[in-house]
Amino acid sequence: MKLKPIHHQAILLFAANCKNKDIAEKLKVAPETISVWRNDYAVQAEINKILEANNKAASDKMRSLSMVALETIESVLVDNKAPHRDRLTAAIKVLELNRVSQSRIGATNAAVLAKEAEEDKLLSGYGL
Repeated sequence: MKLKPIHHQAILLFAANCKNKDIAEKLKVAPETISVWRNDYAVQAEINKILEANNKAASDKMRSLSMVALETIESVLVDNKAPHRDRLTAAIKVLELNRVSQSRIGATNAAVLAKEAEEDKLLSGYGL
């Protein structure tokens, strides 16, 4: 389908997770038309582009905020005048974040990765 301006309006609303009925009312078209558009691959590709861009922007923002958060935690952690409870809370948070980071990255050894993949394959065979 060749996308027209009205399709692009619908795409933005789809990406904003609006309901078909609401999109139809807003664009003054039949709900069935919205369903047809939503199922069109060209429309789906454009929605995916918007969602991908939104995810990247959110990820970039979170990365930036994470750096600020880590700097804040570090300043509390190294401040000997900070209350003991605050320093302990900061230390625990660093440990929690470290564990989350390691589990997301995974192994750096190819043999370990192969073993994990084999274990995952076996477990998936059992429905786990």
